[in-house]
Amino acid sequence: MKIKLIENVAYRRFVVRFRLADGTRRRIFRWSPGFPWVRDEVGQELVDRFGVEGIAPRSVTIRGAR
Repeated sequence: MKIKLIENVAYRRFVVRFRLADGTRRRIFRWSPGFPWVRDEVGQELVDRFGVEGIAPRSVTIRGAR
């Protein structure tokens, strides 16, 4: 797993896969200190970018990148 040190905090790379309401599949990469933080960050980002109705229900998965 790839790790970046930012201000002595280890950040790990996560792969976020999700489906839009129209069926389009997307994948983005995000760096975060850990799973609890990346979940909140990604949730807020997806709502800000696409809105609650723009994301298909139960389509978001977050995994640690290799």
